[in-house]
Amino acid sequence: MSEPLVVTFGEAMLRLSAPRTQPLRLADSLSVHVGGAEANVAAGVASLGLRARWYSRVARGELGERVLGDLARHGVDTAFVARGEERTGLYFFEEGIGARPASVVYDRAGSAFTAVREEDAAAAVEGGLLDGAAAFVTSGITLALGDGPRAAAAHLWRRARAAGAVRVLDINYRSRLATPAEAAAQAAPLLASADIVVVAERDLCPLFGDLPGLRAAAGAARIVITQGAAGASTVLPDCTTVAQGALPSADEGRIGRGDAFLAGYLTAHLEGGDVREALAFGVASASLKSTQASDLPALERARVEALAEEALALAQPDTARAYEGSAPDVQR
Repeated sequence: MSEPLVVTFGEAMLRLSAPRTQPLRLADSLSVHVGGAEANVAAGVASLGLRARWYSRVARGELGERVLGDLARHGVDTAFVARGEERTGLYFFEEGIGARPASVVYDRAGSAFTAVREEDAAAAVEGGLLDGAAAFVTSGITLALGDGPRAAAAHLWRRARAAGAVRVLDINYRSRLATPAEAAAQAAPLLASADIVVVAERDLCPLFGDLPGLRAAAGAARIVITQGAAGASTVLPDCTTVAQGALPSADEGRIGRGDAFLAGYLTAHLEGGDVREALAFGVASASLKSTQASDLPALERARVEALAEEALALAQPDTARAYEGSAPDVQR
């Protein structure tokens, strides 16, 4: 029996990072990494042993090939990715150190991905994009990138349901792309029929008012709340909450850490793990990713399994409880 197939849809960019001890304006060299929320999730599940397929649109030429090559080296199927004459999106990263906070400068306007359309997605589905898919993943970042990407995501969302795939929406709010009200409105059509919704705890109130607000918008979805150093929790449709403490992580590899969490969580879920096992696999994957400078995670399965065992040991017997109207506390 073949491993489950996860299909993701979103943009990948090039990250250009200054040396840790230099601000961007003084940097004399920049390291290059490929990254993007859904691309990172695809790389993560592939490294954990599932089949992964990334659908997107990239620029023709060397930079687009760099994106495709890095994903292929992580074991991701990129056969359905379209090409365009537009540019490759960039973002510049300055690592925080001491009194200097981390900062990001985006240069992504007019990228090849922003020109993707619903008809492109429809053609990809007719060509077999979702054949055999066990899960489909997209994010609020994709929904914020314009009418074309949003329509393509909605089309894939509908077709993923017909294919019998678990539909996963990572809210992944970015204030540079949308206001909280805009992001909530963009997510609403997908939220109502999602199977799994992932949201950072810090984004709950700005976008949805509170957890009950998200629960009302998300229908019968399993809501997964990431809480940084506090860990993560899952709120089930019956409002039972299961919480999981975090494992140690390193600041140097925090870019893409949430995507690695989702890759681990989804892997365990698709392989039949229960809620606790999925959370433990998620925090284990995030912890391991934090040791890697690249955006695309390379998650060694044996190491993630060992870390997940450590994570499960952090969970207390009373972490499963009824939701009482506020964001759940993490039991350590």
